[in-house]
Amino acid sequence: MKKIILTIVTILLVGSMLISQKSNAQGASAISFGAVFNKAAVLTWEKTNMDFGKIPQNVPVKMTFNFTNTGTAPLIIMTVTPSCGCTATDFTKSSIEPGQKGFVTLTYNASAVGVFSKTATVNANTIPGAIILEFNGEVLAAK
Repeated sequence: MKKIILTIVTILLVGSMLISQKSNAQGASAISFGAVFNKAAVLTWEKTNMDFGKIPQNVPVKMTFNFTNTGTAPLIIMTVTPSCGCTATDFTKSSIEPGQKGFVTLTYNASAVGVFSKTATVNANTIPGAIILEFNGEVLAAK
């Protein structure tokens, strides 16, 4: 009986942490669950989306999404997975201490003509563990 009650309480606590994601009008987001755990890594992004407008075909564009660990525990990015093979990734691979900054860089190859909307999923030791970065624009045919 004690295990059942403990399981239910754990599920409720995790659920409340998942609901605690906050976002502001500029697209920045902070994941806050410090009220539940004393030590937690928290990603606070400068922005989570980028619009390139019109870009030339076959001229790769690079974007860097910067963040700060505003939590109380070291932050570790485990993977950055783009939505397609047209995007290469780079990111801070070392542990990011509280108060320190990190980055995720995405390079889009711009080979396909037309409007595009892409994402990359950042998996880190935060709750929720997955954060979606978005970028879009229009590739114009090479002349």
